[in-house]
Amino acid sequence: MFELSEEHLIMSSDDHKLKLTTHRVIFDNTKKKEQIMLEDYQGYEFVTAHVGTYKGLAILTNGISILVLYLIWSTQDFSFIELGKSMFMIPFVLLSGLTFLLYRLSRRYFIRIIGKYNVIEVRIENPKHKSIKRFLQRIKEESDLQKMKYSVEQKNV
Repeated sequence: MFELSEEHLIMSSDDHKLKLTTHRVIFDNTKKKEQIMLEDYQGYEFVTAHVGTYKGLAILTNGISILVLYLIWSTQDFSFIELGKSMFMIPFVLLSGLTFLLYRLSRRYFIRIIGKYNVIEVRIENPKHKSIKRFLQRIKEESDLQKMKYSVEQKNV
């Protein structure tokens, strides 16, 4: 990663992994350093993802519950009262509810900062937090400023 002359740090995240300078947005990941020049900034979007293990577990337990329900339902003397009293069904219903709850709690939020040539994806805790909105607004303001300076320089050349 190269250093630009007259570049100053404007803002950084609490963990100092995401930095906004006067010329670029830098994400310093443990694997690599990514950057988007402010002239190339196009926007951002919020993305959500879930942990795949919980999703698979929820599908499996709900599938087993539906299968057991179908097997009980296919008997001639089926009634909802018998289903409620069935000790065999209770563990599957509890496990299904628990995996659904874990699946809902496993949601992860990301901000995808989009540049003309690359994308930076940063994990965040809450997309509605004021500091995140301020950071994104400041990126937009600095990007507009850099684009304006770049267009003036192009006209002068």
